[in-house]
Amino acid sequence: MAKPPNAIEITPKYSDLFRQIDVSKFIQEGDNEVQIELEGEGSLLYQVVGKYYTPWREGKEQDPPFAIDVQYDRAELRRNDTVTCLVKAKNARPARAEMVMIDIGVPPGFRVEKPTLDEYVDEGTIAKYTLMTRQLLIYIESMDGGESIELEIPMKATLPMVAKAPESKIYEYYNPENENVSFPQELKVE
Repeated sequence: MAKPPNAIEITPKYSDLFRQIDVSKFIQEGDNEVQIELEGEGSLLYQVVGKYYTPWREGKEQDPPFAIDVQYDRAELRRNDTVTCLVKAKNARPARAEMVMIDIGVPPGFRVEKPTLDEYVDEGTIAKYTLMTRQLLIYIESMDGGESIELEIPMKATLPMVAKAPESKIYEYYNPENENVSFPQELKVE
């Protein structure tokens, strides 16, 4: 085993300096004991921090309460072309979910075409929507257990660029920890 760290001298001149000692090379498998001793007068503030790694697959996996998949009907287009954002969302639980939010990331340089969204509201498919520069919030009053919704949202490319669509997610308005995420995708506009 390696030798423990040497003593640290703290003088009034350097008493306000932050010091960090990595003792990981002294740790052995099983129980370990850390001792901090003060020689002299005064008091010290200290913190002992531990860290560990648990591989993702070994942890207890829990089924997400919602499922969301956001895809674009194509990844390459020209300026002023329209791409269709295909959104598939599902309440994966057996229980009804109230006030469900679908937060669609709008890629930079794209404009959401509102007439289709207005039709979804008129049909009762969605309750309402809020359109912001980089975000489209879709409000759904409730989703029964196992219920799915599919939306086709046209977006017009206004600028030539290579852009990543921000992540999109689905969650309950009153319980935002009940969520799931669809990761960003790259779009190329010439």
